[in-house]
Amino acid sequence: FYFEELSVAFPEFIELDNSGEGKRLSIEANKIIYDNSGFSMTLAAHNVVDKSTASMGGWRITLDEVNLSVLQSNFGSFGFNGRFDVPLLDGQIGYDAKVLYVDKGKETINNSPDPENTQAGSGNSTDDDTPAEKVLKVVFETRQVDSLSLDFFVGTMDFEKDNTYFNVTYLDGNTDVELSLSGEINIAGSKSM
Repeated sequence: FYFEELSVAFPEFIELDNSGEGKRLSIEANKIIYDNSGFSMTLAAHNVVDKSTASMGGWRITLDEVNLSVLQSNFGSFGFNGRFDVPLLDGQIGYDAKVLYVDKGKETINNSPDPENTQAGSGNSTDDDTPAEKVLKVVFETRQVDSLSLDFFVGTMDFEKDNTYFNVTYLDGNTDVELSLSGEINIAGSKSM
């Protein structure tokens, strides 16, 4: 059995956001396969929660997409992404979280493979033809969506979009946290002394 794509959009009266933009919750399943090797598919929900209706500790947040992949009746990957506003900052920050199984010893904590290419449960084997051991990898990454700036009482701070990020990676019992802030601070002052 094979089905390329199945998609469902919820009616407009079941609107999960109050933005007035007409973003409707939709769910889609792709590459649905059921055969002798098991069940495989990717499942995604789009426009799940909008920032006009959700906040976390006073921070406006969206949940743009939730996705799940199953490969040959085994967990492939799970992830979600969205954006959030930080109080005091002008601009949005995007986030992306992934949970997947990877071959032990073939991944380092600092690289993030495409979850679609992860072969969880697919019978990958080592040189001696024994199945490769799988370990859990969790990746949480943030990035700027807009230019970010912080106005404070003596000046402003502007963050560089490409060089400001926060990443957390967990792999086989080890955690790596990386924070990079890059930008410019402008201090206001009197021109005459």
